[in-house]
Amino acid sequence: MSSFRLAAALLVLGSLTVAVAQDEPAPLKFAWPVPCKATVTENLQKSGHAATIRYTASLELSAGGPDMRLHLGDYEVVEIDGRKGSDPALAQQIQLTLIGLKVTPDLLIGPAGDVKEVLGLGNTIETMFAELAKNADEDRKANLPKLRAQFESPEAQAAMKENATKAWTTWVGEWIGRVIPEGRGAETSHPVACPTGTRMAAPTRVRRMSGESEGTGLIKFTRESVLDGDDSRPILDAFVKQMTAMGRDFPATGLRIVDRALTACDPVTLRPRRVLHEEQQTFQMKDQPERTVIERHEYAFEWPGTG
Repeated sequence: MSSFRLAAALLVLGSLTVAVAQDEPAPLKFAWPVPCKATVTENLQKSGHAATIRYTASLELSAGGPDMRLHLGDYEVVEIDGRKGSDPALAQQIQLTLIGLKVTPDLLIGPAGDVKEVLGLGNTIETMFAELAKNADEDRKANLPKLRAQFESPEAQAAMKENATKAWTTWVGEWIGRVIPEGRGAETSHPVACPTGTRMAAPTRVRRMSGESEGTGLIKFTRESVLDGDDSRPILDAFVKQMTAMGRDFPATGLRIVDRALTACDPVTLRPRRVLHEEQQTFQMKDQPERTVIERHEYAFEWPGTG
């Protein structure tokens, strides 16, 4: 090949390399304005029940920064199973629900959007049991020490910490650092919740699409993680073993876990307008219909100054 042709070929190759590089977007970054505050309306479905709650999410610098403190407060139970939260028949249920919500611990968020610490978990437990004791009858008061000991166990503490970070992870955390090309998406993995109480990495597809229907300038990011067939067999075997140890017959022959997420957000800051997270565990049963367990959370954000 002549030197001219070689130079021309290298020039074309270099142009293609630049074009390919430009096709790959930068990793998604957290960049909410701080301080900021939003009203969040959450619709949730779990254990065959549905509820709508509303609260305020506030993010501000912690002790001068650069870390931030996320606080959820001003809780209101709007609806439970289709009945208004103002229904007198729901008064006791609403009261117990609010006790649990109002002691939600704050989170310490790092500059990159990562959760660095769950703040004041001990105070959360103290406040919760003080509230429970206020209106408990003598029998319930007698059971509170035993219940408190359960909450203070290492297993319960770990579960409470994970639960406290779940909303933030759904809103922002799981998207940080992802590279999602427009149009073709990307293949990756994501840890899904298993019926054994553990998590396991599942094959995952993430996509990027227009979010203009949700609001001007918004982008939609979606994720679908699926664990089934031979991949889910170890989890199913372990779960059946757990059930047998508890004296329960559970003749499951297969397990499919599907974990879906969607956020409609500002792609520059990851500040969301709408977020959805749904987890499904479907058991194929011997000589019985399938059994599906669903937990679903949908969040709508109202930010001051946005339409």
